Amino acid sequence: LLRYLETPSATQFHFIVLLWSKNESFSEQYNKHTNVTTCWFIYHPEQLARIYQYTDICITRGSATSLAEQHCFGIHKIIVPTPYTWGNHQRYNGLRYRDTYGDILIEQNESVESSLSTALATYTGQKKTNTTPDKSFLEKPLQTIWTAMLPV
Repeated sequence: LLRYLETPSATQFHFIVLLWSKNESFSEQYNKHTNVTTCWFIYHPEQLARIYQYTDICITRGSATSLAEQHCFGIHKIIVPTPYTWGNHQRYNGLRYRDTYGDILIEQNESVESSLSTALATYTGQKKTNTTPDKSFLEKPLQTIWTAMLPV
């Protein structure tokens, strides 16, 4: 993402980057860009829901919970699974969301930069359709999350 921010097409977006203790060193580099806001890891669901409410596109890893939350808010997802997870579960989660909901899946490899540029270009100008969570999806969250991961 840092390299993409140096390109002219990056100015079409405003990025909110959620940092965690393992990547807080990137804060200074992200904050050099006027179209980037950094936040520290969010522990309260209400805070995350407020961010999701105004998010159209999310570049995310493949955690089942994160994908389900973002789907709940109608967010377009560019999924870049962590390649070193047990059983490669993030990739399988990403495949499910790609095949079922049309989200974009990018493998983390040497071509991730160009793939990210292409994916963001695909979503340029697109807005999500809802700003509040899909209540039917929230009624039984764990059941819904697990159901979303089952093969079609």
